[in-house]
Amino acid sequence: MVGTAYVYKKHTCIADHITVGDAETAHQMTLYEAASRKVQSELQHLEGETDEQAEILQTHISFLTDEELAEEIRTEILKNSKCAQWAVESVYGQVIETLEASSDPVFKERIADITDVRNQLLMELRGESSTGLEALSRPVILVAEELLPSDTIAMDPSKILGIVTERGGVTAHMAVIAKSMAIPAVAGIPRIADAVAPGTELVLDGQTGIVYSEPDPAILDEYEKKIQKYSRKRQIEKEYLAKPACTSDGVRIETKVNLGSTDERELAAAACSDGVGLFRSEFLYMNTDHLPTEEEQFTAYKAALEALAPRPVTLRTMDIGADKQLPYLSLPHEENPALGMRALRLCFEKREVFRTQLRAACRAAVYGNLQVMFPMVSSVTDVIRARQVLAEVARELSDEGLPFRADFPVGVMVEVPSLALMAHQIAGQVDFASIGTNDLIQYLLAADRDNPEMAAYYQSFHPAVFRAIHMIIGGFSAQGKPVSVCGELGSDPQSVPILLGLGLRTLSVSPARLGEIKYRIAGMGMAQMEQMAQAVLAMSSQEEVTAYLEQNLSPSDTD
Repeated sequence: MVGTAYVYKKHTCIADHITVGDAETAHQMTLYEAASRKVQSELQHLEGETDEQAEILQTHISFLTDEELAEEIRTEILKNSKCAQWAVESVYGQVIETLEASSDPVFKERIADITDVRNQLLMELRGESSTGLEALSRPVILVAEELLPSDTIAMDPSKILGIVTERGGVTAHMAVIAKSMAIPAVAGIPRIADAVAPGTELVLDGQTGIVYSEPDPAILDEYEKKIQKYSRKRQIEKEYLAKPACTSDGVRIETKVNLGSTDERELAAAACSDGVGLFRSEFLYMNTDHLPTEEEQFTAYKAALEALAPRPVTLRTMDIGADKQLPYLSLPHEENPALGMRALRLCFEKREVFRTQLRAACRAAVYGNLQVMFPMVSSVTDVIRARQVLAEVARELSDEGLPFRADFPVGVMVEVPSLALMAHQIAGQVDFASIGTNDLIQYLLAADRDNPEMAAYYQSFHPAVFRAIHMIIGGFSAQGKPVSVCGELGSDPQSVPILLGLGLRTLSVSPARLGEIKYRIAGMGMAQMEQMAQAVLAMSSQEEVTAYLEQNLSPSDTD
């Protein structure tokens, strides 16, 4: 990417260190509590452009509602006579010091979150405002020492050509959000914010991690050609966006999208799809301070169904737990939450929460083409139990005389290896399956997908992953039951020929990748994809698979 530098200096908020008398402590507590409520309210009303942003907002809200942190701040004010600003700075500062001393990279990534929340509280207490990135008037390459989560959420993606920071890495919030917005980013360039003057011409290569300052004409010419090639490619993909997805030999492929809210922008992004293959219901639980009521859920599901009708909307029931915690829902501490009380397991534990969601779904089903699927299923027994709850809810709604439907297709997310091994038996209990590749890879390879140190072991193109998918497709196809993929692997253009060659005919992808995926599908015939899939199944390592794909896919398929 070529552009001029905008050097961003984050507003620094310095707390007053004032000791107050006994008569003033109650007032300081009132100030702190009001600031906390105000910041929490502002975060709850923010709409993240991506799932990654929504998760960050929920993380910040969880800090604000953390009782232990709040109690420590009360102690600093009421017992140690510190003013509200000083108390916030002291308590949050201690947390930051503890995180900095940790050797766990996941904990270190939380420093940006806790720092951000502290700064927002201090600015509210001081009546200050940050002159942030929302004020940019033209596209620039953003240069900063560090970008905090609130910075990335506030910025307008259309005004950001690229991002360069001194701090951070591939797992930092900045990098994750930049990737989700298709913004090239480079992190870890020492002293870049001081070395580059505002308005300096820069060339940023997000693939190699190289940044050129005041590049010579030859480098500029090279990157201008790359940009033109990329722009042409994007234009072609835009043209394919409105077309049905078909292989070069005429095989129709269903291309659905994954959605994480009922925001108008998200619903509009599904306009060129065959429906919604994954409607994540977690936003209703994570963007609020209470369990969503039946009416709140009914309204949201109805809006999505009406907007997409007559196309199907596949609602995934509550997938809370592991990395998605709710501050208002007391969950036990777990040493390994990814293998613990989460998703359908939590629904069985919190049966009334599950019943409320299913009641809302059944009532909303009257207004469109609803499908429901259960996540984190590990056995036939799980399916039977979930269907029993659904049947109970249907009888209850019938007795109450409310309009509803419960005859919609019911499916499962295949994420647990036991389900892959028992695909044939599970297929006899449900109407369809959707493969959640993110968790399937994690469990299949025993590699925590949220741990940066495990990145080398979390291998999306490991032959075992494709063999498991092949097994799942075979088990369901034998009974005439459809299978789709809704994980990140389905949005990867390189994996698409293999997935289709294994027998998939439905993909559910990120809306931002829909045109690209349709373009890739159109460029190959089914016979070629089946041949490639069989070759991959016989391989023994990810390195062998990726080398094979680089050799056998045309340059346009791998760009």
